[in-house]
Amino acid sequence: MIDMKKDDETKEERYHNQIDALKERVKELNCLYNLTKIVKDKNISFKESLIKILDLIPPSWQYPDITCAKITIGNKELKTKNFKVTKWGQVSNIISDDKKVGVIEVYYLEERPEIDEGPFLIDERRLIDAIADLLGSYTSELKIRKELDKVEDVIKISEDKKVEKNDWEVIIDLLVKTDPRTLLRLTRKMVYHLYRYESEKVNKLLGRICPIDRNTTSSQWCGINMPNPRGDLESLKYIQKQIFELAKETMAPEISRLFQDWLKQDKARPLLLSSQKTGIPLIEITDELNRFFEQEDVEATLAHEDKIGIKTGLTRRFFTDRLDYVNVSKSYIDLEDFLNMLNHAVGPAQGSGKFGGKTSGVFLAEKIIKEAMKTDEVLKDIAFPKSWYITSDTIVNFVHYNDLDEAFHIKYLIPEQIRQDQPFLEQVFKNSTFPHEIVEGFRKIIRDLEGKPIIVRSSSLLEDSFGAAFSGKYKSLFVPNTGSEDERLNALMDAIAEVYASTFGPDRLNTDVKEDYWISAKKWGY
Repeated sequence: MIDMKKDDETKEERYHNQIDALKERVKELNCLYNLTKIVKDKNISFKESLIKILDLIPPSWQYPDITCAKITIGNKELKTKNFKVTKWGQVSNIISDDKKVGVIEVYYLEERPEIDEGPFLIDERRLIDAIADLLGSYTSELKIRKELDKVEDVIKISEDKKVEKNDWEVIIDLLVKTDPRTLLRLTRKMVYHLYRYESEKVNKLLGRICPIDRNTTSSQWCGINMPNPRGDLESLKYIQKQIFELAKETMAPEISRLFQDWLKQDKARPLLLSSQKTGIPLIEITDELNRFFEQEDVEATLAHEDKIGIKTGLTRRFFTDRLDYVNVSKSYIDLEDFLNMLNHAVGPAQGSGKFGGKTSGVFLAEKIIKEAMKTDEVLKDIAFPKSWYITSDTIVNFVHYNDLDEAFHIKYLIPEQIRQDQPFLEQVFKNSTFPHEIVEGFRKIIRDLEGKPIIVRSSSLLEDSFGAAFSGKYKSLFVPNTGSEDERLNALMDAIAEVYASTFGPDRLNTDVKEDYWISAKKWGY
């Protein structure tokens, strides 16, 4: 009787723990949802947005009554009324344009039991990092918007006062004082543009930077196998000024329009920089794409080279580095295609996983066929299934979450041992659980595909790679997708876990090589 009672208490405790964990996840999701609403609201000031974000933090932590927080960005510092630095704290840096611009601090005012990171949950670490990442991107966007507003205000003042300077000259004066890096980018764009009309004059002007003629009067010349001399900043400023003087002589009426277009193109710079980052987190690049498309007509003004750069960077991030794939894909996949794909993707928010070979191949094939359908009547009746995508690092996340790391060592066993162990391993996977954020992603899938059967297809980074087919080694399963929402969700997760287990099966190994190795090993007495 005592043992049964103890067992009942254990079940009840387990139930309450699960309920408590679910409540914590709901709090975190509400925090991120409200945070997104705040940064998208263009009707409130930066300080007002920080105050609202600060108010979101304490209620989202496990012990809101004893939680205090502080946000510091630049010279702005906001903190809760009860703020106090204690030994029970979490800190996350706010990064904007690859520089630390601030910090978020969260502290408990009283001691609490040790969990994952002191008294804090691992999900609270992920939450504070997500808030810091979002604030970093928000700060970058506001900085660009602020500079553009300054430009517009100065132009308006110039017009009101009937200043003789052209509007683009006013912009240059402003950028010299506020943003010399942007001015350097505009200078380079002007050099490329001028070269079409005045190549000889441009070459002569730029030749002053580093002469390549041995007979030049300059004491230093370039072109030999030694480091080129470093020019001083004033010389660069002089060349920069002369570039715009040459433009004024050659194409004065066109400069204002060019500046307007180039400044609009600069709005895409945050996305361009993000797309070039190696292993950028899924949530960060998704948010950056969404912010990009929220801007009016931003894609229409995007420079061709920037668009190619972004598409190439996103292709490498999510599909493959193979040049043959990249060269084909950039002609067919548009930026909006990446947005649609990521809005139908599930994976660890802070993860950097790619999509598998089958996904990348089918995705590109669909774009090629759709382009051909515009001119080929034979293809007009082809239909494409609605697809959702799971990033490759979700399986690693699943394995670590359930302490199944020993599964990675299966590859060192002989094929017969792997084959015998496979049914048991499969059941272990099917009885494991997914992290909460992944479960919520799966829930979106079954809601979107309600009433429609689902095919759960493997799409490994090793399968169906561009130019090297290797398919059929992992499972693909049919899910009827019927019943209540929880039943359909559990059926989907069950199928995904089984597909994951199949990646550790004997069929995906080169059996001949394995057996040859084993025979050789026995021969030598290992």
